[in-house]
Amino acid sequence: MPELSFTLISNHFKQYKQIENINVLDGNWSKGNITDIELRNYYDKSILTIVPLINSIQPSGQSVSLQSMSMNTPVIITKTDGFWDYDHFENNKNIIFAEKNEIELWISLIQDLLKMRSYIVI
Repeated sequence: MPELSFTLISNHFKQYKQIENINVLDGNWSKGNITDIELRNYYDKSILTIVPLINSIQPSGQSVSLQSMSMNTPVIITKTDGFWDYDHFENNKNIIFAEKNEIELWISLIQDLLKMRSYIVI
C-alpha cells in the first residue's frame, strides 16, 4: 500500500526500515524508548491501528487495542483464541477482527475501513 504511510512501533520490525513509506520506531516498553505522551500522540494522529498476531491462547494485543480505542482510533486485530472479551468487542462494530494473517485480507480490511471509517463506533 504505497499510497499510505505507516508507523510501526515495535522492536520486531527493523527489517522494514528501508521501505520508503514505513517509519519504524523501537517500541520496547521496558526500555522506555517512547514515552506515554508520545505514544498517545501517535494514536491520536493515526487513522487506524493494526495489530497482526500469531494465534495463541495467550492474550495479546488487547492493551494496544484499548489504548488506540481510547483515542478514538479504530483497530484491526487478528482474531485469536486468546482474545478475552468477544461479548463486548463486536466485529465491525467497535473493532475489526481479521480472521487470518493473509496480506490480501489485511489490505482489503484497511481499504474498507478507510472508505467507510464512520461505521466504527467506539
